[in-house]
Amino acid sequence: MVKRKKRGGERACGGTPGGPKTRRYIKQKGGTAVRQRYCVGALVFVIALLFFCGLTCVATAQASDLASLQAELAAILQETDLKGGTVGIRVEDVALPQLLYDHNGAIPLKPASCNKLHTSAAALYYLGSGYTYTTRVYYSGQINGKKLAGNLVVVGSGDPTISGRFQENSRDLTKTLRDWAKDIRKEKVRIVTGDLIGDDDLFDDVYFGKGWYPKERGEWYCAEVSALSFNDNCIDILWKGARKQGRTVKFTLNPRTDYVEIVNNVTTGEAKGSADLSYLREDKSNSIVAKGSVPAKQENYDYAAIYNPTLFFVTVFNDVLRDRGVKVQGRPRDIDALSDEEKAELRQNLRQVTFFVSPPMSEIVRVINRRSQNFYAEQVLKTLGAEVKGEGSFEAGVEAVQEFLHNEGLYKPGHILIDGSGLSYLNRVSAHQLVDLLRFMDGHKESAVFFDSLPRGGQAGGSLRTRFRDTPEERAVESRILGKTGYIGGVHSLSGLVTNAVGKKMFYSIIVNDFGCPNKVARDLIDRLVVALASSEVI
Repeated sequence: MVKRKKRGGERACGGTPGGPKTRRYIKQKGGTAVRQRYCVGALVFVIALLFFCGLTCVATAQASDLASLQAELAAILQETDLKGGTVGIRVEDVALPQLLYDHNGAIPLKPASCNKLHTSAAALYYLGSGYTYTTRVYYSGQINGKKLAGNLVVVGSGDPTISGRFQENSRDLTKTLRDWAKDIRKEKVRIVTGDLIGDDDLFDDVYFGKGWYPKERGEWYCAEVSALSFNDNCIDILWKGARKQGRTVKFTLNPRTDYVEIVNNVTTGEAKGSADLSYLREDKSNSIVAKGSVPAKQENYDYAAIYNPTLFFVTVFNDVLRDRGVKVQGRPRDIDALSDEEKAELRQNLRQVTFFVSPPMSEIVRVINRRSQNFYAEQVLKTLGAEVKGEGSFEAGVEAVQEFLHNEGLYKPGHILIDGSGLSYLNRVSAHQLVDLLRFMDGHKESAVFFDSLPRGGQAGGSLRTRFRDTPEERAVESRILGKTGYIGGVHSLSGLVTNAVGKKMFYSIIVNDFGCPNKVARDLIDRLVVALASSEVI
């Protein structure tokens, strides 16, 4: 400041130093200059004061809005009677690494299907959104005229998509298999003297994760995991209610196959009711006991999980080949029925006849998160094990995901990862870790794919399609709520991204464990908390 005054004084002086005219000039002009500097300084001070006051007012208003939101969240928690249990909540500003609310956010809890966020993030991190699976059909031996003197071999890659899910008609389950049959017929083959073998050795033979529910093996969400899989490893069942209540319901299998036996204990219910079905299957059995009811004169399309996906795949493929004029004289076989020596000999002289390339990982991740499809998540987990660790197992897949979390600083103490879907009650993760994961993916090159895979409130085809629909307040904000849902016995969760009333984006994770209240109370608690975030005016 001293130097600036000196340079300014020198610029104000003129003429010969020390002369009378010069002194009068300094006296006259200098006074004006001082007054000007004083006025400018005063003006700057006033502007600065007003700016400071404005910032103070804004900061005060922001603090007030945030305090109001925090009080509202705390009140919702306080007034909800969960009859025990633990709630973990973490809310952070997206633009800034700023904590907005935390309640037990560091406690590791059972995440249910919020665990899929780890699996899908790791898949995009390691494999990328363009990754595809290729399932190949080979033959061994020689083709002589219309006869293949050898075997057909289908080699699995872990692809979860060979089904009707990506077809124009979702109930057209065998489109890929029919295309393969057409390609085999192009080779003039009408008779296969050997077997139709399914090779699933890319993955191990552990079909179920630790902590899954053994009494629910017949349900679609407990479908077995295999490197060679068809139709989500389920048999589809079309139920048709009778005209009168109490009568047995008729059913049709899709695809039509003798691979499973349905023990039909399903009856016709009230015409205005809804279908209520369950499926019981013992381990290593394809006898499925169906129980429940279907409304009178109504249809219900449902799914039951089968045993041994590889054998199921080649059995259905054998039926498709037969229907299209290709006779396999041997039988459908799982490659596990062969000795190691027989496997090695078989694989020495294989020639490819056809193949199928899956939709890209971007589509697969969307099914995992938006539809909350357990089977897809577990297939991807074992794929990560095979691709990253060289072993297609639950353990190797978990190791790959954990390495991703550790390498990127996302791991929090107490995190336990057992499976890819969150079906296991042994999984543990904190709300804080899930928010950190969301923040990391927000900055990742696959951010758009990841967040597009999350369900949106009221969105058709997503697990939030019926949520946030009960009140005008909920309907007003539903489209601003993105979140991965989670539910297993005693657990509800929701984690994602919400935009509030003034456009502020917030990461959030809410996990409710071990409650004694009805499921609806726990789910409604989560919905009220998220609606409060979406309705807030925190800047």
